[in-house]
Amino acid sequence: MADQINYYDVLGISREASQAEIRNAYRNLAKERHPDHPGGSAEEFSLLQEANAVLSDPNRRRQHDEALDLAHAADQLAGLNLDFGSVEDELSAKRRERESDGPSLGERLRSRFGRKEDDPYESMRREARGSGRGSERRTRGRYDVSEARWYEPHRFDPEPITLKSGAISFVAAFLAFIATGQIGLWATTP
Repeated sequence: MADQINYYDVLGISREASQAEIRNAYRNLAKERHPDHPGGSAEEFSLLQEANAVLSDPNRRRQHDEALDLAHAADQLAGLNLDFGSVEDELSAKRRERESDGPSLGERLRSRFGRKEDDPYESMRREARGSGRGSERRTRGRYDVSEARWYEPHRFDPEPITLKSGAISFVAAFLAFIATGQIGLWATTP
């Protein structure tokens, strides 16, 4: 609490002191430490005035109490020797233990929500996994890459582009362009 000034200690009162006790403590100390009084100093007197101003106002007193609590908690935490490296080592050991023991998440999900036996695309998936360039099993972590990209194949045969279909597409795009007003402004310019 080196950065936080404890105004209760400045006035010599407890944190539970009433407004009357704060006022009496301030008056007594102000008489003793006033700069005009022998043995008094301006610095001590200004600190007394600041303590009285803060503790007399309920809002500022509440803020001061919260700041004292935070400073006290920070001092307590600073005294602890927290080693986050050991926590990280412990978590990574748990992760390695979990990975080495038992089935993986994918295996557990497949056993729980297994695919139906009459899946028409299963044979195509198996062929796709084993064919092509680099047909060896590639894994990322514990899962096959091909399993991570699971999808249903679709037949897609686009119609070939003919002169008629190309012309219709061009005219439709051109009319849409004019409708948005882009060419309309350009064409009407003298």
